[in-house]
Amino acid sequence: MLTPLAQLGLAGTVIFALGYAVLKLYNRNNELQETLADLGKESVKANEQLTSALNQMAEVNRATVQTVQQLSAQVQQLVWANGFGGKHKQGAE
Repeated sequence: MLTPLAQLGLAGTVIFALGYAVLKLYNRNNELQETLADLGKESVKANEQLTSALNQMAEVNRATVQTVQQLSAQVQQLVWANGFGGKHKQGAE
């Protein structure tokens, strides 16, 4: 008695092998699509975290600029209050 595969003959065996290969490729394709979807989700999360960090850095930068401007104004006021607003040049002449 012939095995079921032998009963199919060469053409049937080739068709069976091709069908099996297609099934394996289909399953592998699904695995890769799931991996790609997971990577996409991770990428979105990473981009959201990066955007949040950049926004925080921008806020710190704005606060730093504001502080530097305030300190600069205070230094200028101190310079003028202590008579260094150009009078030292007159004394040198």
